[in-house]
Amino acid sequence: MSGEWLLILIVLPMVFGLLGYLLPEKRWVISGLVSVVVSIFCGLISGLSFIEARSGEIIYQLRAWVYFGQWQGEIVLRGDGLGLGMAFLGSLLGFFLLLWAIGYYWRNQTDEPKRFFENSLLILGGSYGVFLAEHILALCIFWGFLVIPFYLLLVLGREEGNEPAKKALIILGGTDSLLLMGIALLWWQGGSFELSGLKIFTDSLWAVVAYLLIISAGLAKAGGMPFHSWIPEVSEKGSNPVIALVPAVLDKLAGIYLLVRVSRGIFVLASGLKIAVLIIGVVTVLGGVMGALVQKHFRRLLGFHSISQVGYMIIGIGSGSLLGVVGALFHMLNNCLYKSLLFLGAGEIEKRTGKQDLGELGGLSRFFPVSFFSFLVASLAISGIPPLNGFYSKWLIYQSIVGLRLEFPRLWVFILLGAMFGSALTLGSFIKLLYSSYLGPRSEGLMVNAQIGGKGLMEGVMVIFAVFCLGLGVFGGKFGSGFLMKGMLGEEARMIGQWDSVSGFIFLLLGIGLGGMIYVFFQGIGYRRSEGYALGERMSGISYSGLDFYSELEKEFGFLSRLYQGMERGYWDLYEMIRRLVFYFSGLLRYLHSGNLLSYVGWCLLGLVALLWAFFELG
Repeated sequence: MSGEWLLILIVLPMVFGLLGYLLPEKRWVISGLVSVVVSIFCGLISGLSFIEARSGEIIYQLRAWVYFGQWQGEIVLRGDGLGLGMAFLGSLLGFFLLLWAIGYYWRNQTDEPKRFFENSLLILGGSYGVFLAEHILALCIFWGFLVIPFYLLLVLGREEGNEPAKKALIILGGTDSLLLMGIALLWWQGGSFELSGLKIFTDSLWAVVAYLLIISAGLAKAGGMPFHSWIPEVSEKGSNPVIALVPAVLDKLAGIYLLVRVSRGIFVLASGLKIAVLIIGVVTVLGGVMGALVQKHFRRLLGFHSISQVGYMIIGIGSGSLLGVVGALFHMLNNCLYKSLLFLGAGEIEKRTGKQDLGELGGLSRFFPVSFFSFLVASLAISGIPPLNGFYSKWLIYQSIVGLRLEFPRLWVFILLGAMFGSALTLGSFIKLLYSSYLGPRSEGLMVNAQIGGKGLMEGVMVIFAVFCLGLGVFGGKFGSGFLMKGMLGEEARMIGQWDSVSGFIFLLLGIGLGGMIYVFFQGIGYRRSEGYALGERMSGISYSGLDFYSELEKEFGFLSRLYQGMERGYWDLYEMIRRLVFYFSGLLRYLHSGNLLSYVGWCLLGLVALLWAFFELG
């Protein structure tokens, strides 16, 4: 394929996204179908280009369009394995999620599309621009553009999405300015804006500062700490299709792409910088999952888990090894699958019950059997249970941590323990979520709408994602070595350990089959049912809420209670800390500028005295 197809890949979704605004909002089905067709076409372009790029990069160059000193602002697109692989994954996942969105919005009584499909195409086009940009300034332009349609999605989606949209805009926009400052440092020292022409060792202060400034944008987009706090807010109050497509998928792809491109392609990380990235990763894992444990809102809980999973990707990238980067990319894809699947399950529950508070749900497994099965698979996958995909990617990341034992003979143990502990807490959190929503007793007054439109389309996409979670777990070795190592990174890594996922899957099926036969056998034998007793009292009227699952931990460990109280008050939120600091100084200035004429005259006299003193002293 010629290089012009790279330009078409970016322009096509943007053009159709803008043209969609010419249609009235009530014709959203047309926009939805067009977006699905465009995602298919973009998937074909990126997939075929990805295959071609295995034999050599695809370059497309336009004439210079701006001049800055000796530098000519040429539009150069470079299609390598990493960028085209990301574009293909974005197209594939976007196709299924846009299909699900059509089913979700069909005859929905609580949500309306409100330009969802148009803005989604704009985000797809901007993401392709990020993945294919060769000049880092062009990457910065596409990166900043992504904030605009995302903000519109949040504002137009629901009324309560205005505040989260503002918070996301400030955090993402603020880190975009940090990205621009980091790029300025790169140009000042390296003299080049071409990504392929930069190779910088982090052995000087300016290089470290430039690296930290640039990865801040990637951390914010992906949801890594300390720029994470917009994720739970958007997850709680945003529209379900918006959450499933943007924060759960496209923003993850863009954020992790930038981290991998910068950490592996531009900078050579020194040991001290590796330690910093590893610590950020562990703190993100534990901070996210600890925040999820106490949440009572369905999607807010999933938002905290989205943060936690990013921590594993950061750890893999911070390890500096090829195996760690492969594990990070694999976990990124896995997270996009099961995290979007979890949000899809939350979306179906909200559409059919109108509820998202875990205390108002329960007993939904018999109403949503397909959704429950898919949600169960996603819950086990995110918890790292074999033979699902989440286990395989975490296992690769664990191996990369063990590979640090020579470089960091003590630190690697704590990094590994933190990552594994986070996985255990994730499983506990999803036990709470499954019990509270699907398996526990049904809440009084909970009404389930059985007659909804688009149910088959929604459940079909969820089953496909569940099959992907299983397939990538069983055949993770072939996918990791073929698509990720050789295809996206062009290298091969040696495994420290081995895991036969196919044999594990076969034994799992045998175990399930044996358990089923035992169940059927005992069903044919007559037995007596009786009520349970505890301390001489009947237990039939006793029910336990999944919301109180971890209340005993807070009672036993007082510091946890104080930690959670500080989290709820925003003490661990960088955004809230800066906001309070700004409001404090603005309040001080408002106090000083009271509107009193004598006060203003006094300030003028003090300023005059200061200027005269400076004039005579310095003159």
